[in-house]
Amino acid sequence: MWVYSPGLNNQYSRGQNIHLIATATEHNGLTELDNVQFSQNAETAYTATPLNLQISDIGEDYEGVMAKLSNVEVINTTNYNEYIVQNEGGDTLVISNYFFSPELEIGSFYNITGVVDYRFNSFMLAPRDNDDLQNLTNPTVDVTFSVDMKNETVSNDSVFIRGDWTDWQEPVLLSANGTVYETTITLHVGETYQYKFLNGVENWENIPDTMCTAPGNDNRIITVSDSTTVLPLVCYGECSTCISWYAPQVSIRAIQGEGDITPYLDQDIKTEGVITAINELGAYIQDTSDIRSGLWVYSPGLNNQYSRGQNIHLIATATEHNGLTELDNVQFSQNAETAYTATPLNLQISDIGEDYEGVMAKLSNVEVINTTNYNEYIVQNEGGDTLVISNYFFSPELEIGSFYNITGVVDYRFNSFMLAPRDNDDLQNLTNPTVDVTFSVDMKNETVSNDSVFIRGDWTDWQEPVLLSANGTVYETTITLHVGETYQYKFLNGVENWENIPDTMCTAPGNDNRIITVSDSTTVLPLVCYGECSTCISWYAPQVSIRAIQGEGDITPYLDQDIKTEGLLRLLARMVFTFRTPLI
Repeated sequence: MWVYSPGLNNQYSRGQNIHLIATATEHNGLTELDNVQFSQNAETAYTATPLNLQISDIGEDYEGVMAKLSNVEVINTTNYNEYIVQNEGGDTLVISNYFFSPELEIGSFYNITGVVDYRFNSFMLAPRDNDDLQNLTNPTVDVTFSVDMKNETVSNDSVFIRGDWTDWQEPVLLSANGTVYETTITLHVGETYQYKFLNGVENWENIPDTMCTAPGNDNRIITVSDSTTVLPLVCYGECSTCISWYAPQVSIRAIQGEGDITPYLDQDIKTEGVITAINELGAYIQDTSDIRSGLWVYSPGLNNQYSRGQNIHLIATATEHNGLTELDNVQFSQNAETAYTATPLNLQISDIGEDYEGVMAKLSNVEVINTTNYNEYIVQNEGGDTLVISNYFFSPELEIGSFYNITGVVDYRFNSFMLAPRDNDDLQNLTNPTVDVTFSVDMKNETVSNDSVFIRGDWTDWQEPVLLSANGTVYETTITLHVGETYQYKFLNGVENWENIPDTMCTAPGNDNRIITVSDSTTVLPLVCYGECSTCISWYAPQVSIRAIQGEGDITPYLDQDIKTEGLLRLLARMVFTFRTPLI
């Protein structure tokens, strides 16, 4: 139903549910509501799926109803610049321009969605925007073009785009949003177009980079896909985004400022620092070991280029996001020439706040007392102050009731400051300390199971097999174990095929389990052969002469292969050895 209420569009938009008190009336043959006395958002959510109709269906029963006509041909226009469509049976209907003025192609076939409207004694179909039109003969889509003018002095005439879709004759004015100018143009699917931005009506951009231009000229080029497209933002006269080469170089302390909000808000800046923490969304950097010396850099994928401990130089935009001062819109990055350090500051929980946002810090002798709903641990000091230990960079496994020294970056998420450790090295269990122990086994004498190689131990009551990583015939893994504890373990060729170790030199008393007592430092256990206490011996290696090992060139033909050979020692004794080349 039509509701006549001038100004209603200032309160509501398409898709909202509305409750009305109004007067029912008829106006020029159209049933409608007017004299709207009261309106508000309706509590009930209503839907209006377009009905698939034929032109002959369009009439009183469907007045005001959403409808869709399929495969109708545009055959003419009315005196009011409205299009006339026709179906296969010869029925015709006017396409109303009451809500917007569509641009249809005479002779083309369309699917058209809209509201069944009644004007000038006739029923019509009134589409609402280009999304209600589907060109079946020569389909079109909306393409959004945008250009950044941050490095340009913009003409008083503003910024335009021209393209060969109008034979370069009609400049289109772009809308401004800061330094970015954009517009949306409807183009034909599958067609290739050339275009350029203009700083003023006639001042065409020059693009020296050929990465985005047409062959033989410096026009930009696009082949239109079959879906609505938003082209990447580009810099005027360039193929990529703008880089603010002349942005000021400032320290992180200056970016953080003295308050909660950066004094460089929405400004492009250059800065440098060492990466103290990094994940798939960005990195924390720091340039001194002092207050306000750390900063979050939001840049998804930065971890594919850089790693923790590298020094980085950035050109980016200073901003605030949910209370966190950060850099985003990273335009340029490279390794910094200066080597920066970020020594963790020894802080109390009560110190953690704005002054230390993004700074490396260390809490000493704090007790783990609980967890949050997001599986983050809560720690408490002797004075009763509490703090959440963030799992933003990794998920620590702490023991409730134990005391720890915890190092990490002071992070701000969900309206709270937290401490974010980066790995197990940032955690020191004071109650029941742990270290990493690396186990490795050589499978060169075995046929390895399709399930691969595992280890089990009594640290999990033998219940959880751990998959080992392969490097050639050597398989290894690292497990965190408690200092001073004695553990038994075994390797497995497959999930259930346990090794048998006849040698008692490395096994526990009374069985053939391997045994280890954990030291107080990170440990890499010696490589052992599967089912043995020592390294593997290749008993079935080929017997070859020294001449064969030496070969005819500079490099042995048995490079990295196990072999057997014999020779005369200084005492003229005849010995047999098995070893890997090269021989020393």
